[in-house]
Amino acid sequence: MNKIFASVDLGGTKIELIALAENGAELLRTLRPFVFPRLTSATVIDDVRALNRRIKRELVRPRGGDGSGFDLKNGEGGIREIEFFVQALQLIHAGKRPVLRVRGTLAALDALLFAGLIADHEHLAMWRAYRWLRHTEHVLQLEGGLQTQIVPDDDARRLVLARRLGYPGDVGFAIDLVKHTAAVSRLFATLGDPGDERAEVTAILHGELTEDEEADALARLGFHDIAAARAELARARRSSDSPLSPAASERTARIGAALLGEIAASADPDQALRAVGDLIARRGAAWSIWRLLDENPAIIRLLGSIFGASAYLARTLVDTPELIDLLIELGQTPPTRSVAQVAADLDARLAAVDADDPEQGWSAIAEIKNGHVLRVGLADFAGALDALAVCAELTAIAEACLDRALAIIEGQLAARHGRPPGDARLAVLGLGKLGGRELGYAADLDVVFVYTGDDGESDGAAPLAAVEWFSRCAQRLLGALRQRTPRGRLYEIDTRLRPSGSQGLLVTSLAGWRRYHAEDARLWERQALIKLRPVAGDRALGEQVARLAADTVYGQPPEPAGGVLAIAEAIRQMRERIERELGGPGSRRDLKLGAGGIVDIEFAAQYLQLVHGHAHPALRTTGTVAALEAAAAAGIAPARDLELLAQGYRFLRKIEHRLRVVHDQPIHRLPEAKAELDKLARRSGFPDGGVLLEHVERWQHEVRSAYLRLVAA
Repeated sequence: MNKIFASVDLGGTKIELIALAENGAELLRTLRPFVFPRLTSATVIDDVRALNRRIKRELVRPRGGDGSGFDLKNGEGGIREIEFFVQALQLIHAGKRPVLRVRGTLAALDALLFAGLIADHEHLAMWRAYRWLRHTEHVLQLEGGLQTQIVPDDDARRLVLARRLGYPGDVGFAIDLVKHTAAVSRLFATLGDPGDERAEVTAILHGELTEDEEADALARLGFHDIAAARAELARARRSSDSPLSPAASERTARIGAALLGEIAASADPDQALRAVGDLIARRGAAWSIWRLLDENPAIIRLLGSIFGASAYLARTLVDTPELIDLLIELGQTPPTRSVAQVAADLDARLAAVDADDPEQGWSAIAEIKNGHVLRVGLADFAGALDALAVCAELTAIAEACLDRALAIIEGQLAARHGRPPGDARLAVLGLGKLGGRELGYAADLDVVFVYTGDDGESDGAAPLAAVEWFSRCAQRLLGALRQRTPRGRLYEIDTRLRPSGSQGLLVTSLAGWRRYHAEDARLWERQALIKLRPVAGDRALGEQVARLAADTVYGQPPEPAGGVLAIAEAIRQMRERIERELGGPGSRRDLKLGAGGIVDIEFAAQYLQLVHGHAHPALRTTGTVAALEAAAAAGIAPARDLELLAQGYRFLRKIEHRLRVVHDQPIHRLPEAKAELDKLARRSGFPDGGVLLEHVERWQHEVRSAYLRLVAA
């Protein structure tokens, strides 16, 4: 038996536990029912507030005479109030919601947002304040070499601290200190208190305001297009059972007040109100959503967040309202799914449609796809998935949809033309971001088709040669995925990376593939093959093609005489051409193609793979960040540059995710209009567009510098 020591610090009161247990995990399991009981006392909030008052009374010194200043940890609106705010909600809800049982304060804030227990603006205010206060505390401790959290009260020492934090003077520092602590204090005071809805919300819903007064109230709530907002409210009020109608029942009106409050607190109130208006107009008075929202108030907060964050996700909910029921489950279960799990959902849905009605089948696939993208989007905005995890989830969804779509097309062809002869098989290989498991929202799928088999004909009533059978299969698959269904489109497919390029057949025989890449493949084609992996169709054939691709890319080391320099020069020229011809004017705002953009990072990683992959098998990966991490582990490039590129990739992909998910469009250029840039900033966790642009430009500068150092080395 091992002796386990645990120390729990609750607001300066340290509880020490010594227990005999097989291991620490056993101790934690023993403690869990006490820490997270399924039923909590009604006095939990009062107890937390009492502890907070006790800390202030016993630990916080009066400011002034002895040179002491504000206590960053224990003062009003300080770090402790953020921690207590989070922990109080965990104590109340984590007993029944295991997903809330996380240790870090920021991680717990994300979990609370994901579970619908705090609003977007509350999450953002607490997150910013915690980061700022902890950073200030760390700088203060580094400066004095002491474990202190007291801001100096004398002007000279406070000015030194402010400058160490990057402020030109102590005035800006003091303003931010007041801003953050006031926000924390205000939110901490709301614990356990549902509070009255804003006076503006109540007045608007009761129809008590004149036109001018209502316009002013909407402006104060954060709406920008006041005329459009008033028109949306008028549309929503037409039904007496609408939650936004002055004639709504008491229960429905209560929902309406909460809903309008969350709309106003979202990243884009105008967009959110339009979505709610569409929801009300489409579903009518008898729809059960209002009962669902009344029984699960947390969903109101989630709806407000989603509607303000993404018109695409909002439209998904409006068009498929049964998905709203899933929001309860989504906040309580892990946000990840495997390809097999998505495929199982597709199979279950396809089993319920008429197999003789192709439109129903494709619509069913689009419906499942949309539901899973909604799951990812919700987790993305809640912070439950980082940028790379979002990519992995979106890739899994695409793979499952692609594989099931191929099976449907093959079944249709077999019914008419029979099966291809002998051992004829078809593999679908992913390239680009599909191959790298790096898909974003609204991404195209880069694929190639490779087949093998006899030269005979299929065995049906209208036989086809093998090459014709597989060509039709590829053509129909592309058409099916590109079509717009009643549930929206599936995917745009790009096949230009096949050996014949945009010309010739869509499918390539295995023999032709082997011959082309052994004799004619150019450097850029070898570079593209780095990303190749099987994604659908015959897996054995797909793995065979992947092995051939790996041999093409990594089979031989660079030529001893100038081979590395030739690769570097070719990579730089190709990158310059992409930036010049595709980036175009204003490429500074292009997250992907501009200088220091995503392509810089991808090309740097691929350069290292082309040069060193022969000698270092760990570099033979399809993922960009995985390749950079493997390069760092192998010591083949400066670790600082590799880490910078990996972090830059995560940052730029996160902003790209936020940009694309709004309207489900494959865009990667920051908006020029200030209002749109500000909305993107709020969706991305920045106070305004100027701050977002500053961060993007700083990352682009650092990425471009690291890229040039690596490729020139």
